[in-house]
Amino acid sequence: TDTSPASQVLAISIYSLCPIYASRQFDVKSRVFLILTGVIFTLNPFILQNYSYIFDSISMSLAALMATLAFTSISKELESPSIKGYLNGIFLGAVFLFSSLSLYQAAFGIFMAFSATYSIVNLFHNRIHGNLSKIAFSYITSASIALALYFPIKIIFVGRNYGLQKSRTPSLMETPKIILENFISLIDYLKLLLGTEVLGLLTMTYLAFIFFSLCLMTIKTILKIERSSFFQAKEFFHISILVMLYGFILASSIGGLNLLLLNPVWEPRVLMGFSALLCGSGFTLWKQIKQNEEFKIFTIVSTTVLAILFINISLTYGNVVSAQTFYNQTTAARLLIDLKTATTNELMSSEESKIFILGEMDDASPLVKVARRKYPFMKEMLPSYFRHWFHSYQLLKSQGMEHKPTYLY
Repeated sequence: TDTSPASQVLAISIYSLCPIYASRQFDVKSRVFLILTGVIFTLNPFILQNYSYIFDSISMSLAALMATLAFTSISKELESPSIKGYLNGIFLGAVFLFSSLSLYQAAFGIFMAFSATYSIVNLFHNRIHGNLSKIAFSYITSASIALALYFPIKIIFVGRNYGLQKSRTPSLMETPKIILENFISLIDYLKLLLGTEVLGLLTMTYLAFIFFSLCLMTIKTILKIERSSFFQAKEFFHISILVMLYGFILASSIGGLNLLLLNPVWEPRVLMGFSALLCGSGFTLWKQIKQNEEFKIFTIVSTTVLAILFINISLTYGNVVSAQTFYNQTTAARLLIDLKTATTNELMSSEESKIFILGEMDDASPLVKVARRKYPFMKEMLPSYFRHWFHSYQLLKSQGMEHKPTYLY
C-alpha cells in the first residue's frame, strides 16, 4: 500500500531530530543557526533520494537518528567523573549504533562525521593529549562493539548473490589499499554529482570557508601550545597526528562503511555522511566564532544561501519526481495497449511464447531533461525504468500487465 506522503513527512520529521540532538553537544543555542543547519541536513541533495523510497524512508531516517544518538550518548558521558558513567556511554552508544547498522548501514557515516567534528572541537578547547585520546578511544571502542555485533546479522540476512557480492570486504593486508582506492572513486563520484554549476560552486565554497576557518583555529591552537611550557614536543606531535586523523575521518564520513567494501555502490542515497559533515562542521565553526559578531554574521549569511539553494533543489526534485512518475505511467499504459494489440496474432497468443522485447529507450520526461542539465546529480537520483528488464516488468505489472515474460529488456 502506498503510504506517501505520510511516510515522507514522518521521515523528514525524524531526520530533523538529528541536528537538534547533535547541536546540544556543540553548545549551539542560536535558533536561527540551528534552523539553517537543520534545513541543510534534511534537504541536501544526497539525502533527498532517501525520501523517494516510500517503504524504506522511515527505516533510513531511524538509522540516521540512531547513529546521532550513538554519538550523543558517548559524548555526554566523556566528562563523567565515574568510570561507570563513562563505560555506560560507550555501551549505550554501541547499542544505538548497532541498531543503526541493522536498519541502514549507510547511516554509519553520520556517526563518523559528528564524532570527528566533536573531536576537533575538543582539540581547540581541551588541549590535553590524554583527553583527546580518551575521546578517540570511546568512539572507536563503541563502533568496534557495534560492528562486531552486526557482523553475524549481516551473514544471516544478506543471502542474495547481489548482496553477497556488494558486501564483500578485503583482507587485512589489502584494506589500506582498498580504502584509498574507494576514497579516490568517491571524490570522482562527488565531482560528477555536484558538477560545476551553482550547486557545486556554493557547496564547495561553503566547505572551503569552514575548512579555511578551522585551519586558522588549528594554527592558533598550535601556537598556544608552543608558547606554553606545559606542552612538550611529544604533545605537539600527538595533536598534529590527531588533526590529520580527524580530518581524514571527516572526509571519509561521506562514504562511510562503503570505503571498506571491495565493490562499493556509489549512489546519492548512501552518502548520508555528507549531511552530518555539513551540519557538524557548521556547529564546530559556530562554537569557535560565537564571540566574534562580524564572523558570526558572515557565517549565518553563507549558511542561509546554502539552505535556500537546498530548498530550491528539494522543490525541483519533488516536481521532477512527480512529472517523471506521470510520464512513466502514461508510457507504460501506451506500451500495454500495443502489447494487447500484439496478442491478437498467433505468435503472441500462444501460451508457449511470452517473450516481450522492449528496446532501450530514453524514458526521461522533458522536465527531467531540463533538471539534469542544471543539476547533474538528478540523473543519478531518477532511475531509468525502461533501461532494465526487471524494473520495466515491475512497472508494466503495476499497470495491469498479466503476462509473465521470460525476459524483458
